[in-house]
Amino acid sequence: EAGAARAAASRDAAREELQRCGAELLEAQEHTQTALAIAERHANERDDALRTAAELRAALERVRGKEEAERRALAARAETAEAAAAAQQQAARALKLEMSAAKEREQAALHALHDSRADAAAGGNAIRSLEARA
Repeated sequence: EAGAARAAASRDAAREELQRCGAELLEAQEHTQTALAIAERHANERDDALRTAAELRAALERVRGKEEAERRALAARAETAEAAAAAQQQAARALKLEMSAAKEREQAALHALHDSRADAAAGGNAIRSLEARA
């Protein structure tokens, strides 16, 4: 009977150990499920962050493309404006030269008219002088 009691006690101790191990295994499985759920959530968050980063990178490239196009357009407009300004300055210089030449011709014409009037007056004086002698 002592051997049966020891065997029963050993069996009961083994059963308790088995139940404790089973309970620990269930708890470990629950922890594993929780850890897998957390890992999946983190993976989803990482994927979302990578997707957002890719979208932002694409948006940045679009902005850079627009910026480059605008810079080129502004450079072209500036070049056109500079060329127009240079052409206007050249035209202004040509008009100044024309005005100067016209002024010189006007002065020459005025001198010629003055000389012609002086000659006419001298001729008129000479004719009157001759008529007075005659």
